Amino acid sequence: MKELELLAPAKNLEIGTAAIDCGADAVYIAGSKFGAREKAGNSFEDISALCSYAHGYGSKVYITINTLLKKEEIREAQEYIKKGYSVGCDGVIIQDPRVLIGAELPPIKLIASTQCNIRTPERARMLEKVGFKRIILARELSLEQIKKIKESVSCELEFFVHGALCVCYSGCCYLSEYLTDRSANRGECAQPCRANYDLVTDDGKEIVKNSPLLSLKDLNLSDRIGDLVAAGISSFKIEGRLKNISYIKNIVTLYNKELNKFISSHRDEYCRSSLGESRTTFEPRPLTTFNRGYCNYFIEGETLEKRNKHLNSGVAKYIGESVGEVVTTLSSANKHNEIKISYKCYSENNSLCNGDGICFVLPSGVILGGRINWANEHEATVQLSETTDIQNFNNLTIYRNFNFNFEKSLSKEVKRVIPVEIELLFDERQKMRISCGEKNFTFDEECFPSKDKERCAQIIKSQFNKNSGNYIFNVVKISGNVPFYKLSTLNKIRRELSLLLKEDLKRQKISAEQNCQASEMGSYTIPGNFHNTIKEREILQLVRNMHLDENGWRSFDGCSNGELMRTKYCLRYELGCCLKKSTIERREKGGKLLLFNNGKSLELEFDCKKCEMVIKASDKKE
Repeated sequence: MKELELLAPAKNLEIGTAAIDCGADAVYIAGSKFGAREKAGNSFEDISALCSYAHGYGSKVYITINTLLKKEEIREAQEYIKKGYSVGCDGVIIQDPRVLIGAELPPIKLIASTQCNIRTPERARMLEKVGFKRIILARELSLEQIKKIKESVSCELEFFVHGALCVCYSGCCYLSEYLTDRSANRGECAQPCRANYDLVTDDGKEIVKNSPLLSLKDLNLSDRIGDLVAAGISSFKIEGRLKNISYIKNIVTLYNKELNKFISSHRDEYCRSSLGESRTTFEPRPLTTFNRGYCNYFIEGETLEKRNKHLNSGVAKYIGESVGEVVTTLSSANKHNEIKISYKCYSENNSLCNGDGICFVLPSGVILGGRINWANEHEATVQLSETTDIQNFNNLTIYRNFNFNFEKSLSKEVKRVIPVEIELLFDERQKMRISCGEKNFTFDEECFPSKDKERCAQIIKSQFNKNSGNYIFNVVKISGNVPFYKLSTLNKIRRELSLLLKEDLKRQKISAEQNCQASEMGSYTIPGNFHNTIKEREILQLVRNMHLDENGWRSFDGCSNGELMRTKYCLRYELGCCLKKSTIERREKGGKLLLFNNGKSLELEFDCKKCEMVIKASDKKE
């Protein structure tokens, strides 16, 4: 049976726990340093608590060290890996392969970050060769490209299936550093791809004004699980280590259901990598929590006829789900900045209610919104968040960016339980023997001869068929000379059985770690070992192939060609000017395009043969 893993982000202990409850087979979390999201750090104490909770369901925890390191940080990062392992982490996600040189690492799974820019079979083979057991592929890959990589390696493949998209190939972006002196490769990205730009020709002709031209829609591959499994993906990753708990509950539940649906039709081939069932009281609604609109990116490949549009339509943030439109403005904004409208909804299920958050996109492009103070099926009063001179909201689309009722349903407790079928057998000494699949446990507790064996069996079954810790037992068979037990005794046995099963999970984990080949993990120790010296050379070759500085983190100042980013996303295509699809004026073909932001200019180059766009630093003045 091949195991499939749903991997969720954990901003902190609370959100990581919620992800496990909602069905995640694994979570990834940052410590206090070396994470690609500097605002999502956690103490090792909290990471240890998360590991303990996750392991109760057979779920895993991966710690992130997915930034480029300075030379003086490498030893500290190596100690960081050891500390992560000591508190229970099952794997470490690494961007900078130099952290492997000279390190006596514990038997922890090494995972190559998507920041390693893994787009080719050659890069994948190199990473596997130096010890990585899993590689996280670039988001830009198609199903065919994933298949080719899978054919070339034996390690696990992980792929992003949901969340925000970086416009640049991951790990190759210097735009934030160039514009703001905050390096994306050091976990400090200022998200300049979400900013507004002017697009002009080199002779000053304005094409687009003040628009987020580098801001992509979000990724949603919830309907492509089967295709990704067929291509070789075994870990399905959700982006969002800065997202709130509502987002995590909603989106993890969505993919948990989709994975279970796929497995239910392939029971002889696939299973989940952890245990248990998540019991939620809500249906997931991916449009209801944070998104910038959805796309499937390049999963279909580079064929222009199959490519969908990725550019956001003038808005780089979440404005919400379109639910209806204003019919008439019943009263304009008063001194309390409240308006009253009549409206119509696009469907009966989308009526507005008290506490909803809504917004409008004005003709000028300005977004104006607020909370609903009162609403019925046709009218609503809205407390706007800022003062406005707008008197007429007629015919504007209503976007709901906070669904009060849905958020209320998300706040309810989610239970994750591990169903276990058990059989009870009573021997001639009336000892209770419990069978859970291949596991057997014997309990010798006080009991008494029964006068009504069927009644006693019913009481035993009733007491066992309850939640106990992570487990919910289902007694499928009771046989032998059934005695009478006090209820307190039956409850004690049930609790002890739950603890024994939990300890058995821990033993399985320890056994799996002990079976790791120590020679593979320990072979990064260099002195006095010819094989280790070869390993060091291979890692340094990998560093060179990744265009990293062998001595440590390289800033944009170290780039010789001024290239800030390279991307599969192409502004010519998005704006309907693809040179492969249309004929345009010769002068416009040859003319350069520039982006302007806050007084700084960026020069665009187009590699049409590779279907790539390159953004470079420019000295042009706005």
